[in-house]
Amino acid sequence: MPTPKRSPWPWLVLVVLAACAAVLATRMRMSTAITQFAVDSAGPDTRWIEELGTSEAARTMVFTVEADSLEGALAIGRELGTRLATHEEVVAVVDGPPADSGEHLFELLFPRRWRFVDRDAARIPARLSDDGLATAAAHLRAELARPSGTAIKRIATDDPLLIFPERLGELGAGQTGALGIVDGRFVSADGNAAVVLVTTRHGPFEGVHQLALHDHIEALVAELAATHNAVVERSALHRFAVGSERAIRRDVQLLSTISSLGVIALLLVAYRSLPALLLAAVPIGAAMLVATTVTLLLHGRVHGLTLAFGSTLVGVCVDYPVHLFSHHFGGDDEVRERDDVVWTGLWLGAATTIVAFAALTAAGLPGVREIGVFAATGVVAALATTRWLVRPWLPRRRA
Repeated sequence: MPTPKRSPWPWLVLVVLAACAAVLATRMRMSTAITQFAVDSAGPDTRWIEELGTSEAARTMVFTVEADSLEGALAIGRELGTRLATHEEVVAVVDGPPADSGEHLFELLFPRRWRFVDRDAARIPARLSDDGLATAAAHLRAELARPSGTAIKRIATDDPLLIFPERLGELGAGQTGALGIVDGRFVSADGNAAVVLVTTRHGPFEGVHQLALHDHIEALVAELAATHNAVVERSALHRFAVGSERAIRRDVQLLSTISSLGVIALLLVAYRSLPALLLAAVPIGAAMLVATTVTLLLHGRVHGLTLAFGSTLVGVCVDYPVHLFSHHFGGDDEVRERDDVVWTGLWLGAATTIVAFAALTAAGLPGVREIGVFAATGVVAALATTRWLVRPWLPRRRA
């Protein structure tokens, strides 16, 4: 084994890398929110689009349960909701309308009933004319005489034109394909499936929280399907976000493995040295480690696409140990003793690469800026590692 020169730099680099590893092990947070690559952070719509991704609607999953009978589907749906409610990531399970939903609807719409009058401005003069008011009075008397007149009496004084019931009727007529209610429980429009709504604590793109819940749901659905012969389907952003994150991780690992094997083969053929081969992997590993840590500290999370594209951009740093090895193992002794022969070119090449990647930080899209930070930081880390960690540990040249 080679003996490193007595210098504090290798140990300082190792301390920095160890600190980065500790940060990632305790604070790593990954995001797959596509809004980072679709919306300008300085644009007027950024805030509401980001809030939309964590809204209650985005955090709500819709389950449908079909079985041999609707009664069976309702029972399985109740079991599904009860078991999901025990998970720490689930904050609400709803399988039917609340008992006081009608009162809530009244409190919401009745004070705003006059806002519905001008929906058809051309009808207002005729509706408020003498004939129109006489017609409204006759309609009011007829409604009061019906069995449902008790409810009309409650609002007749404040709403003699019966605008509120009229609006409710319009809303009911427009609910084509809406949920049905059987025994106080939600069912599908065709009446064949129970419907359960599940709301999570965190947004669907919070992979650190959704991965475990996703696996729990998949296992629970498989169990219900096997034990009750039920068909449970789920519609949610969560499943797509989790699938995207796992696909990104899988692709990054696959591409990294394939490219690493190719580089390993070339280095073995070129230098025929196992220590050199191991040292060549150090700058790339350090670049990924430091770049991920810096991005995490600056942005609070690392986007999956940043890892995917950033790892490709940082891959150019394999040139640094290759140039160093070619200088160290090739040429005559006089050339090998002159560090400036190789380091001048490496410093210049790295500087131009850093400037190019740093220019991405001026982009309007947050995701592109994040990739710029990741790539530029990775190049700095790779060059520093090559200079102060790899170089002192280079094996002696064979005679």
